[in-house]
Formats: sequence, structure tokens, C-alpha cells
Amino acid sequence: MTTVSLLIPQYEGFGASKIAYLQADVKVSSWTDHDVFEAITAAVTDWANKTSVGLKVLLASVNHDLNIGDVALYQGNASLQGYLAQHGIINLRIEVYTAKSVSFWNFDTSLIGNIAEET
Repeated sequence: MTTVSLLIPQYEGFGASKIAYLQADVKVSSWTDHDVFEAITAAVTDWANKTSVGLKVLLASVNHDLNIGDVALYQGNASLQGYLAQHGIINLRIEVYTAKSVSFWNFDTSLIGNIAEET
């Protein structure tokens, strides 16, 4: 079993910027990030198709799409965890962070100003 960590890109809407940080243990160590995405998608689809709570959550979601933010709210649901396990995803953990987005500053922006020369 291998632990994967993924940063789900920024979402802009309703006046907020959001990112999601996902960690999970996967049963297949050779899986790519896309394989993890496909497994989670298959598990969430099964959950929505095969359980009343999954269907209820799907119908209550904006646009009826069950995105990563919706799944984060239900990640502790036992039936969802069961479907995730069936698709090779164990201990799914999703943290969603909301903050103001700035365009002038990114990860690689230097935080060094003018340095006085030694005399």
C-alpha cells in the first residue's frame, strides 16, 4: 500500500478561492495520479448510484456533480468509505482551504528585498 498526496487546483466562486489537499492510501503502488482520480470517481459514482444517502447528496449538490468539495463533507461516511475501499482507496482524507487569492504573489516569488552590502 502506498500513500498519495495531491493538491487539487484552485476553485474560484461565491467570492472565495479554494484548494483541496487530498491524501489517501492506495492498494496499487504503481497507480498514477490519474488512476487515483479514476478510482475515486468510480467509487463516488457507485456510492451515488447504489445508496440512498449518496443519491441524496448528489441531488442536493450544486449542479448535481459531487465535486471534491462535496466529497470532503462526506468523507467520513461509512458507505462511501466502503465504496472507496472496493476501488482501492483507503483512508481518504480531504482538507479544503479557503482564502483570498492574490495575483501578484506566487510560490516562487522572492521574499528578499534590498540587502545592505557589508562595509
